[in-house]
Amino acid sequence: MTDIRCEIRTRPSSNGLELIGLVWSDGPAAGRYDFTVNKDGPGGSSCTHQSGFFTKQAHLPATVAIICVDAATGSKYRALLSVDVAGEEVACSTSSA
Repeated sequence: MTDIRCEIRTRPSSNGLELIGLVWSDGPAAGRYDFTVNKDGPGGSSCTHQSGFFTKQAHLPATVAIICVDAATGSKYRALLSVDVAGEEVACSTSSA
């Protein structure tokens, strides 16, 4: 079985903060992902969900989703990425301080 790993990276953008869902494996892989970001802040709260199928090459990450959130002072987020490849499930998460 291919060793599946996931990662959520963040990077500033002109609209706030991008949360980037990545899938890693040593070999080629195909499967399904679910990426959810919950955000609370002075401007209100939101929940954004993306899901779908992906394929990736060996040793290269696959970017499966990008979600942008407001990075205003006082805003907080929680992100969860779940990945399923041939019944092997992994999940990763991150949140703001």
